[in-house]
Formats: sequence, C-alpha cells, structure tokens
Amino acid sequence: DAIGEVTYKATSGVGASRFAQNLGKYLLEYAKVIPGGMLVFFPKYSLIDVTLREWHTSRLFAQISDQKHIVCESRGASGFADTLAQFNRGNATGKGSLMLAVFRGKVSEGIDFKDDSARAVFCVGIPFPNVFDVKVKTKRDFNDLPKSRQKGMLTGSAWYSAQAYRAYNQALGRCIRHPKDYAALFLVDARFREGGQYMMNNISKWIRKSVTACGSVNESVRNVDEFFKRTKKMLLEKEIKTESTDAPADETQNPESPVEYRAHRNENIFNAIGCEDNRKLCDAMDALHQAALRCEEPMRVNAIAKATTSIRALTYKVTNGSKLAKPGPGKVEGVGKSIGAQIDYFLEHDKFERMEYYLRGERMPH
Repeated sequence: DAIGEVTYKATSGVGASRFAQNLGKYLLEYAKVIPGGMLVFFPKYSLIDVTLREWHTSRLFAQISDQKHIVCESRGASGFADTLAQFNRGNATGKGSLMLAVFRGKVSEGIDFKDDSARAVFCVGIPFPNVFDVKVKTKRDFNDLPKSRQKGMLTGSAWYSAQAYRAYNQALGRCIRHPKDYAALFLVDARFREGGQYMMNNISKWIRKSVTACGSVNESVRNVDEFFKRTKKMLLEKEIKTESTDAPADETQNPESPVEYRAHRNENIFNAIGCEDNRKLCDAMDALHQAALRCEEPMRVNAIAKATTSIRALTYKVTNGSKLAKPGPGKVEGVGKSIGAQIDYFLEHDKFERMEYYLRGERMPH
C-alpha cells in the first residue's frame, strides 16, 4: 500500500517522480535490515531509468548505496556477465547488493540466487504485456475465435493475464532454492491487497499460504528484521545441536573443535524436509543447471532449477524419475516427462545424458 497501484498512469508523467521517490524510500528501509542481496523487478527498463534518474537528483541513491551496492541489469546479453560479476562482488563484501532488473529478463528466468546471494525479492507492479503490441493483440484475438474456444484454449483475456503472472512467479522464485534456504518476498502493488483472494490466486501455491499484509511500512520492516534474526538464530542452534550429537567424542571435548568440525561439513539442516539419499542426485542436478546456463534456452534452464528445488524437499528416496513426472498423487511439481527421463538415465548411468552436450556448449537434440 505504501507504493500504491503500480500502473502505467501511476508511473508516467507527473506521477513518475513521486513513484520513484516513494519506491526509493521504501527499499531504503528494508535495505537496512535485510542481509545479503536484494532483487527488485520492474515491468520495463524505462521504469528503471526513470527511477535511477530520480534517485540521483535526490540523496536517495547515495543513501541506498550506503546500505547496498546498486547494480542494474543490462539490456541485451552482451553485458550481462559483467552485471552479474558486479552483483556478486557487492555480496562478497558482506554489505550485499541490490539488483534492479526486469521481469522476463535474464535475471528473472533461469538463474538461481541462493543463500546470501538474494535474501529478498521485490516484485514491483504486474508485468502485463504491452496491450498495443501487434503480436499481443493478434494472439488475444485468435484465442477469442470460436474455433479456438472449441479447442479448449484460454480466452484472450485469460491468456493475457497468464503471461503476466507466469513472469511474476518466475521472478518470485529466484531465491529460496533449497530446503535450508530462506528469504522474504514482496508483492509491491496495492492491487494484491485490494483484490483479495482473487488476486492471490494468481500467485504460486507455495507462496500464497505464507503471505501477510502489514498496516504500515514500519510494521513490515520490524517483522522482516525479526524474521531474519529469528531464522538465523534457529539455524545456528539447529546446526550446533546436530554437530554436538554427531561429532566424535574426542572432538566434543575440545571447545574449538565444533567450529572446525562445522567448516568441513555439508549438513542438510532441515533433515525432516529433505532426504539425504537424494543429495547425490540434487548435487548432479545443480551441476546440470549451471552447465545449461551456457547454452540452453531460459525456459528449460528454469525447469531444471525448479525440478531440483522440488526434489530437494522430498522426504523419500528417488528411485524412478518417470514416476515423479506421472500425473497423479505421486506427481512432483516441476518434474515433467523430459526431466523424469533424464533422472532415470542418471540413476542407471550415474550421469546426465544432457551434460556431455552442455559441457561442449551444445543443446541436446530432441
């Protein structure tokens, strides 16, 4: 509610300056309490340009920079590697970075920002396609044709909304990439509060049940600050408790050994959520995802990441990939027939068939 409805009217003309100033003040308060990186997604690059220009004319850019290293997603693919490197350098300092990016861009699809890489995602506005775009208009009209309706296709309006929320949910999913990861997600548009359940039904199910609305920014910032402090404390206590239980007796006698012991371990803190028997598979899928970033199309890269996240959360050992993809009670979200087949191949051969292609910078033939 602090930002209001992020529409074309509210972010253009005389409203552009007010929007940029309000957003800057809003992000500044959260930057003071959020550890690690922050991702902020906009509907279009021109809105980032306007926002930055307004921040530079006031003290906001300097004030936010005191808290986070500000980085902007570059247009096109040429400068993206440098942008990502700048973002990572800011995070490496311990200060954290703040990335301004766009929905449907390289940052929002196909790249994981796990752990301190991104402890918060802010989705500003709703990325509806340009209603005046000829391709968009043609597609909407086509979906509204009687023959399209007879085939069970979405109406033009339903298709139009689906495109927006697909991109929105893709952006929200850039962080929280494994069972012990955590982050705060922000739906920055008053329409979500005003629209109630109707609007919330467009958000991924795993997010809906955890959404809360605050009466003010100050209340929200306090809640976020408490969340990170509480979560960090809980994880540390859980880790120390696990180590004190599992560590050899001679190590537990040495006050310094738990620290050294922890440094050499890769413990899954939330054992009740994940299954240790799947660690090898998940590690291999992480490697597959990283290799796919070199040459695969964004949607397939993101599909691998989504499947990996779902499998990490399983409480049972994976023994058959095809069963995970089969519709029914055993269906695992994000695992389709193609990925299910790749998992079966891995279980039999201890490697992914696609990996050898990705390592050569090639896509696997279909």
